[in-house]
Parts: sequence; C-alpha cells; structure tokens
Amino acid sequence: MPDWRIRLATQWTGAGTPIDSYHYLLVDEYGIIRGTDKTAQVMNQPGKRPKPNTYIIEAEMTEAVYTALEGDNQYLVFSAEEILEDAS
Repeated sequence: MPDWRIRLATQWTGAGTPIDSYHYLLVDEYGIIRGTDKTAQVMNQPGKRPKPNTYIIEAEMTEAVYTALEGDNQYLVFSAEEILEDAS
C-alpha cells in the first residue's frame, strides 16, 4: 500500500511509437506506473515531445521511493502528503 501522495515534475521519455510510447520518466527509473496528469499537456505530435519537456503528475508511492526521489535532482517535488490508514 502506498505511504505518500506526491506532486512532482518529471520528464517525458519514449520515442512516441506503439512499441515505445511516450511516458513519464518515473516509469523507467522508479517503476511508478500510475500517475495523474496535472499539466494537461497534449501529446498529439508523433515524434515530438512537448516543450518544455516537463510533466507535472500526482502519484502514490512507498516511503522508500519518496525518499529516493527527494535525493534525485532529475525531479522536483512540489508537495508530499502522507497517506494515513483509516483507524475505523
């Protein structure tokens, strides 16, 4: 179960092809496969990444991944919220 909900800036990566679709760099580097787009960038031009090549997402992750991201200068963490278990 994820421990943290993070909003951060990441880069697009991938070739924009059916085999290597555009995706956020977190997929390759940290295995984060699910995030919510907070920028509403349109990726409708095959072979071209948007400029600037920055994508803001909100994702849930473990504390270990969050700690690693804080020390990784490829990412900018805007906010972090600990996900507390419901005590009821």
